[in-house]
Amino acid sequence: MVRRIDFLTVISGFPMVILFVGIALSPACHRERPATVFVSTDRNPAQLVSLLSSPDVDVRIRSTDMLVAQGSRAIPEITSDWVNRSYHRELIIRQMGRAAVAPLVERLQSESDPDMLWPCLEALCYIGPEASDAVSTVTAELANPDPMVRICACRALMSISPDQGGVKTALLNVLNDAKDDSEGKKYNDLLVESTFALGNVAQPGDAEVINALLPLLEPGSDRYYVPCAAYSLFKLGWHSDQMLDLLTKRALDPSCKGFEQSNTLRALAWIGNRESYETLERIYREGAMPERCGVLVTLAERSARPEDLPILTAALCDPECSNQGSAIMSLLILGSEAKPALDALKDLQAGKGGQGVCVFYKGILEEAIMRIERE
Repeated sequence: MVRRIDFLTVISGFPMVILFVGIALSPACHRERPATVFVSTDRNPAQLVSLLSSPDVDVRIRSTDMLVAQGSRAIPEITSDWVNRSYHRELIIRQMGRAAVAPLVERLQSESDPDMLWPCLEALCYIGPEASDAVSTVTAELANPDPMVRICACRALMSISPDQGGVKTALLNVLNDAKDDSEGKKYNDLLVESTFALGNVAQPGDAEVINALLPLLEPGSDRYYVPCAAYSLFKLGWHSDQMLDLLTKRALDPSCKGFEQSNTLRALAWIGNRESYETLERIYREGAMPERCGVLVTLAERSARPEDLPILTAALCDPECSNQGSAIMSLLILGSEAKPALDALKDLQAGKGGQGVCVFYKGILEEAIMRIERE
């Protein structure tokens, strides 16, 4: 079976466009609502997951809530069939929070199939620092022979941002191995992910990590990796103002495309200060469709935050259907934190100002409004 990285292999938004269109074309998004399906509390996780594609919005919401309530019992089903997952998977894992960590760790320790391992690691990304109990298990996966598993382990550690012994050393080993393996390669995901992760794991001023990252900034270095190194050096306090300035200039440079653009936008989204958000907003408001899509995909890949609301709310009026859908799904996942955008969502539903919702996303829009109002 061919495996996809989904959020992990964004070039300039187009894999995410495919994902959103795939979700949008599902029956849950635009079929007429049938008679309500009875969702009983004794349904098993597999039955509840199947109901996530119901055309009935209330059924989808109640099934999601029941999966969250089932906790560890639901984890195997939620982390299976990940290639064809929907936005509900992230929503469920985020709502479970710390309660999902132990069963995810257990699954990581009991599974050997990479197709079972990397979805669990990606799920830990959604939980973030609350998943600190998983750090030793995740760190062990940095030595997994499967490159996809190692990539996802790096990303999980970046999201968890642990301050625990051994993690930095393990990531430095991955970084150095990736440098040696980059000869003749156009793009090395492990070099990107280990570089990004070190910025969130190492302590500010860590000379060993800084010295390992500086060669990626040298003249003649591959431009794909410069934003990754600049991000981590910013986080480590090494000429932070210059690093942010470098990232800002690259993000606004029309020649910054593809991997270089996605890594630059990712760095700015993770920095998340006023200056970086101003740059992202400017790119979204002034950019063409690929640039706008790149910003929205970056926010979704990082997992939406309340600070993203100005961009997400503006994107509800985006003329590009997939961008509008991306914003709706991010707001749905934010739940109660998206309440400031509720009026804009309702205006979109009502078609105020001549702006209507793309037909593919009507069902998801209704679900977003109902969930945000209920929480």
